[in-house]
Amino acid sequence: MPLWKKMLLLNFSENIASEMVAIDGLHNGWRHLVLPIAHTDDLVMDAVLAASALHLSTDDDDATGNHVPTQMARRYASMRLQQHPGSGSLYARAIKSLLHRRDLAASSALHQSFALLAILILLVAVMVSGSEDSSILLRMLHSAFEAIGGEDGLGTGALAEFMIRQIHKMRVYAAPLISEENGFQALSSQGQTEQVFECLNYCSQQRPDAAAAAPFIMSLVRQAHDIYLRQAVPLPSASDSTTLVQRFKHTLESFPHDLPGEQVLVWATFIAASDCVLDEHKAFFEDVFLRYFVRSGFRNVLRGLDQLRKIWARRSAGGGTRWTSVLPQAGVFVM
Repeated sequence: MPLWKKMLLLNFSENIASEMVAIDGLHNGWRHLVLPIAHTDDLVMDAVLAASALHLSTDDDDATGNHVPTQMARRYASMRLQQHPGSGSLYARAIKSLLHRRDLAASSALHQSFALLAILILLVAVMVSGSEDSSILLRMLHSAFEAIGGEDGLGTGALAEFMIRQIHKMRVYAAPLISEENGFQALSSQGQTEQVFECLNYCSQQRPDAAAAAPFIMSLVRQAHDIYLRQAVPLPSASDSTTLVQRFKHTLESFPHDLPGEQVLVWATFIAASDCVLDEHKAFFEDVFLRYFVRSGFRNVLRGLDQLRKIWARRSAGGGTRWTSVLPQAGVFVM
């Protein structure tokens, strides 16, 4: 295996897999399931390499002005003299490989699962890059999941359980970013909203030493749900938006710094920040989003911040447009 490929696999393991769960450890399927499978299946390998290369890519640094390349990113960039594929080429190859397996009905159960897994990894890739391909991949995820036969079609076992947890979480988080109608349906459904916590509960069970983070995360996600629903269907309430945002801010500031989990709060923070009207709240959430980006290097965070600034400007200008109807215009998966 060439050095550049080893470096991409290492980067996925160390810097991407850890961002996808609240509590890292041996139970993290993004590392301990995905990577071994990548060594046995070319499609999964292509998806992993694409996600990692996009994460290490410095092509957009000058445009954002915020990304400080890591040591690994600098080493990877210096290896271009070896003529290894660029991030765009690797992503295109992964998409092409996926399209070659689009006839899931003619595939074995194992290859069906690997195709679904590849779509999940490519959704991570578009989060890493801030690409607008998320809507296409989400539709592909839905179609593939239905073609396989849903949860029953996936069967049992560690891989099936891992993918079901990720699909449940991504479907709910994606809903408000697809349309206001989808967002309302998902966030007003107790069954669907509880599915968001399946991954968190699993992590907490595997790492009880870090489970103290779970109540903070659950509280912030539920507060974000309430903030969204209040805007999507305005009802008389004693709690105005400023009060709800202030409560979210206070809870987020109370999150213990010695506990893991902040990396899974991007979506909740994005939803809560969308309801800001006070300048002090806007400044706070700008700082939070920049901190999130410095930690993860995921460009969807910067795209999310750009969208927040547009929402705030629109609200300041008046007009009465609900920000919940504007969220889908971002075209990016903020999670």
